[in-house]
Amino acid sequence: MQTQSIVFKPLFMVFLLLLSAVFGELQASPLTSAGDDAAQIVGSPGYQIKNLYRVGFVEIDGENIVGARNRMWLKPGRYTLTVQMFIEDPPGGTRTLLRSKLRDSGYNKIELVVEAGKRYHVLAQYDSQRDGVPFRTVLHQVESIVD
Repeated sequence: MQTQSIVFKPLFMVFLLLLSAVFGELQASPLTSAGDDAAQIVGSPGYQIKNLYRVGFVEIDGENIVGARNRMWLKPGRYTLTVQMFIEDPPGGTRTLLRSKLRDSGYNKIELVVEAGKRYHVLAQYDSQRDGVPFRTVLHQVESIVD
């Protein structure tokens, strides 16, 4: 009986630590539901004629988002967003270049300070002057969504 108690206590403590870590992550998540006290972040539509392309959001502050999404609601604050760019028919035949430079540092990240009641349009922009991958993530537009 003593042996079971010795094994059970450490396992129970590990379980409690894991449980608190999971619930701590859920509470700390910047994702929230739609409302006047949240900011909406959208990654579409793109405007190919202006060399702007749609994106999907894959990370917030280095933490994976379950299922890439092209829109989300965030609590007000400062965030570093990582995007997946959806470049259809890139200018200048850069498709091969994109495949070979996918690990270019920072091309798919953007830092934003978001406020409640606003919609932030984040897109990928073609930039022929940029070394490495000729695309960068940009804040295209900010608009108020509160009446």
